Amino acid sequence: MSEKDGRFCSMMHPFYYAGKERETYLNCIRLRYELIPYIYSAAIEGALTGMPMVRSMPLVFPDDRAVDDMTSQYMFGPSLCVGIFTDEIYLPEGTWTDAPMRLAKPGVQIPYRLNFA
Repeated sequence: MSEKDGRFCSMMHPFYYAGKERETYLNCIRLRYELIPYIYSAAIEGALTGMPMVRSMPLVFPDDRAVDDMTSQYMFGPSLCVGIFTDEIYLPEGTWTDAPMRLAKPGVQIPYRLNFA
């Protein structure tokens, strides 16, 4: 047994998980790697324009008064809306596509359930 066995950092491998937890972990890793080109492009845009990669909703949608006090969602890059600590997000005007590729109505609160497995 090595010195690292039993530490939290040694448990961050998919083969330590079983069943649904392992599948969820692997799906999150796959999503991360699928987003690498997007993240890279957002980083380049930030370097060239000064626009941050993580953007508050009022920064991106200054004319939408409904986003003025939003603390549970943000834009990651120019196109990815992220909701945190909530199961509903507000979509400002525009056309939005959720994870399973269903179109949502613009400017409404929509229930969103995270389901990686």
